[in-house]
Amino acid sequence: NADVSTPVSLFQIWIQTKRTWITPQYSQKYFDASKRINTWQLIAQSEDSEKTVKINQDAYISRTTLNTWKSLEYQKYVSENIVYIMNISWEFQIDTHILSIKDALWVEWESKINITSLETSDILVIEVPKN
Repeated sequence: NADVSTPVSLFQIWIQTKRTWITPQYSQKYFDASKRINTWQLIAQSEDSEKTVKINQDAYISRTTLNTWKSLEYQKYVSENIVYIMNISWEFQIDTHILSIKDALWVEWESKINITSLETSDILVIEVPKN
């Protein structure tokens, strides 16, 4: 961050590549936060797209800002995948599990996951293959 008066918030994620010996890469892209209010915004995937960051894994990374008492369903892209749901800010609920700031939940068996925000929440979902 070149502006010393503006704080930086960085969220770094490491995902194992689908093949060994792939050269690691770094990428960054601007995503309009207004496009993810109460809806999923796909931000990374294995396919080339101008709308997302390309990653070398059959994975999907999505984000939403879910307003207070709103519910949103996450549908897996691949039913056999594992989903990690991370709370970036505030508080939401999945079934009987309440996730607070920086909490995460691993979902393996369900292909659809219903999330209800208890306060306006910033939520990150990482969907990856089992192996």
